Amino acid sequence: MHSTYLMSYQERANLRQTPPLTSYLLRLMAAKQTNLCLSADVQSTSQLLDIAEECGSSICMLKTHADIVHDFGEKTMKGLMEIASRKKFLLFEDRKFGDIGNTVQTQYAAGTHRIASWASLVNAHIFPGPAIVTSLKSAAMSSLASNNSRISTEITGGASLPLEDGAPGYFLHKTNSARSSSKFSSTASSDGDAETTRGDLNEDDEDDTTPSADQFWGDQRPSDQDGRKGSIVSVSTTISSSTEYISPPSASPAETPAAINGMPTQAPLARGLLLLAQMSSKDHMLGPEYTQKCLEIARDHRDFVIGFIAQESLNSNAEDNFVVLTPGISLPPESTQPSPATTPGGMTGLQQRQKAAASAAAAAAATTTSMSPQQERTSSEQPQLDSVSKTDGKGQQYNTPRHALSMGSDVIIVGRGIIAADDRGLAAERYRNEGWSAYLSRVGAGAGSARSKKGTANTVKASGLETGIGLVSQRTRPGQS
Repeated sequence: MHSTYLMSYQERANLRQTPPLTSYLLRLMAAKQTNLCLSADVQSTSQLLDIAEECGSSICMLKTHADIVHDFGEKTMKGLMEIASRKKFLLFEDRKFGDIGNTVQTQYAAGTHRIASWASLVNAHIFPGPAIVTSLKSAAMSSLASNNSRISTEITGGASLPLEDGAPGYFLHKTNSARSSSKFSSTASSDGDAETTRGDLNEDDEDDTTPSADQFWGDQRPSDQDGRKGSIVSVSTTISSSTEYISPPSASPAETPAAINGMPTQAPLARGLLLLAQMSSKDHMLGPEYTQKCLEIARDHRDFVIGFIAQESLNSNAEDNFVVLTPGISLPPESTQPSPATTPGGMTGLQQRQKAAASAAAAAAATTTSMSPQQERTSSEQPQLDSVSKTDGKGQQYNTPRHALSMGSDVIIVGRGIIAADDRGLAAERYRNEGWSAYLSRVGAGAGSARSKKGTANTVKASGLETGIGLVSQRTRPGQS
């Protein structure tokens, strides 16, 4: 059993060499007390934003499929980013890249969806080879540089220069980074009106040279007989620009400022990749050899690959701290769900979470006094306890949150179990509670066997139940702010 199996999210976030985005995600999960990723497979921007608003307080990630949203555009991207920032969750575009490097770079950073500009996480297959990872990483860096910078322009102008005979004329002379110049002729009438016509563009003009009147007018100099005097205007303009980053570079956990009660202030300016190592569909082709190759490639790119889509933990080397997201999670239908407004004793949702977490940790510690962590894991994998005998008729196979967490998963991915519910917010909270309880049972099992009651208390604290509980308010009913 790998050491990360029994560690709290907070403890893993603080491990040495944990990438900033991974650390942020783990600390976010601990603070919000959620390991739920909502798969929002809907076909319109309004549906997508409504779901994000209704369920955002209960999730750590929102998984999207931009290519099925028929009106996906700027409104979609800005709306998702605003809600994610306010509700504190990461955006994960389930693009499943699988092509040559040049193609995936364009798919990732350009086109209609411009995924790299708004999604913190994407995923990819490795069957094209390791170059798919380096290509996506390069595109991510370029996109961050171009989409998170501000260009400042400064324009300065020189004084007017009167020329021969005291003529009130000036020669308009514009300079910029291309050092181009344009000529204009100007005549001024006695009543103050002016006419200006463009002359010939001369690319060889020097920025600091103002021609004489004779040189400028040549044979075309206006006569003074009509009462109007020729004039030349000279205005020298310098345009300079500079670029600065809007968001700060990624910082280590120790350098990242924390908000009230331990919540990280903002997601780091970084992008991450999840490799598809295993699937939840029946008879999939991603066998053990393919999964092992995913792990090897991930280890070569720890600064970009933060984890896997898989059915179990793949951490095996001592330095491994990859995050595993598991799809195909479902719960049996629940006939009645208590309303937050009628909870016993008037407890808030947050107080209920704290009480339930403490009870789960205590129960886990009591259970493991006579059972080793390996025995606990084996016991929890029994079908009658953890497996849901359910498919969707299209190859998808389902398991419960407790089964996924017992296999070492870190984040459960739930779609139709929430999206199809009459009250999506309450359904999301139900899955959040089940996933969090399963997580506490896992880390509590380790605390019970290795650290006894004191260890359990430390695990609860490290999980964010003492430092992070002030961050998540009782879920707001749809229609409330």
